[in-house]
This record gives sequence, C-alpha cells and structure tokens, in this order.
Amino acid sequence: MQDTEETKYFYGLTPERVLQAVESAGFRCTGRCLTLNSMENRVYEVEIETDEEAPADPASRFRIVKFYRPGRWSEEQILDEHQFLADLVAEEVPACAPLPFADGSTLKLAPEINIWYAVFPKVRGRAPEELNDEQLAWMGRLLARLHMVGAKRPAPHRLCITPEQYGLKNLEFLERSKSMPMEVASAYSRIVQEICRLSESHFRGIATQRIHGDCHPGNILWGSNGPFFVDFDDMVTGPCVQDLWLV
Repeated sequence: MQDTEETKYFYGLTPERVLQAVESAGFRCTGRCLTLNSMENRVYEVEIETDEEAPADPASRFRIVKFYRPGRWSEEQILDEHQFLADLVAEEVPACAPLPFADGSTLKLAPEINIWYAVFPKVRGRAPEELNDEQLAWMGRLLARLHMVGAKRPAPHRLCITPEQYGLKNLEFLERSKSMPMEVASAYSRIVQEICRLSESHFRGIATQRIHGDCHPGNILWGSNGPFFVDFDDMVTGPCVQDLWLV
C-alpha cells in the first residue's frame, strides 16, 4: 500500500502516539508499550496504572489496543464487529469484546492522526498445535452457540462471502494492480474464473448470517476455563461452515 495522506500516520504510529490515544480514552499509562503481531492492523499491549499493588490477575494491569488499518473498514463495519462481540458476551459465549470508553462507545478516533482504535482486556491463553477429539467436540458446541447468537441480528455493513466478492473482485484487483508475474497471470486468471463459475451453484440459496469468518486455531485460545474466541476483525456474513473448516 502506498504512503498516502490517509495512511501516513498509520505507518508512523509511535509509542508516544499510542500512549496518547490510550490516555485520551481515560486510562493512566505507565509508559510500557509492547508491539504485538498483527498482519492487517497495529496492535499494542499497554500497561495501565491501577489502584491495586498486587492484582489477583496480573493481566488486569494491561490493555490491548487495536488501531484499525485506515481505508480497510469503515466506522460502521467496525461497529458491526463490536456489536457481534457484545452480543456474544451477553449470551456468555467466551469471546474477547472491546471495553467501553467513558461515553459508552467502544470505538474512537486517535487524536491528531484520525485512526480508529479500540481497547480490549488482556486475555491469557495458548493455541494448541492440534485439537484432540475432546477439544473438537468442545469447539463444536461453542461454535453452535456462536452461530445461534450470530443468527439473531444482521451485520448490514460487513462483507458477505460470495464467489464474486471473495473471488472475482480480488482477481480484478490483482489484474488492475499488475501484481501477478506475467508468466502465470493468464493461467491464474482462467483458473480463478473457473473456480468461481463452478462454485456459484453451491452458494445459490444458501443461508448466511454473522460468523467469525477467520476461525482458525490461532484465533481460538485455550485458558484455564477452556477455549475462547479472539480477533473478529475479519467477521463476515456467510455460511456457518466457513468457521468449521478453518478449525
């Protein structure tokens, strides 16, 4: 992505600006700021001052701050994600939802740099290398609950998984940007078009709803109380099986 007026601050997001954004939301920072792995957004672990000298849960001294990539999702699309997370938490489905700011909102523009950001609690867990039969059964039950909650409300601003949206439009971008090597571009385009043509009938008339959308094992952490879902940034409207095959 080119460095444009819209993205220049995103690439220059410094610890000082991160801390300024967090403190403008009403938190007191100690100054400790750690960059976390994230492909699309910028995510930081920030230590927060608390009144407890030795909190029972050490993770309560930290917040996870996500700065959304400019130009990727609109405010309405991000709020659809936050609404889904709030609905899941309300139904006691284990998921990590953003914390409300003082005014009750969960999304703010960072001062001066105009980047949407949200603050999440720090949750501790690990991603197992491979799920055993018991864990798979557990995940099946949890995903069923997640999908029951997802079916209760639409996400009008999120993308819907279709061959056109996730196939042909992406191919159009690659062709327009000339990102593919010339020696494979023609064959690649033909194969993508054929796959999309063959898959159209499978999408025709299929039920779609709010789903996680990126439910791979790295976004399912296992803690002392079992598994929980994280990172709904790629949440979509789509068929429920999308979440199953990724697991």
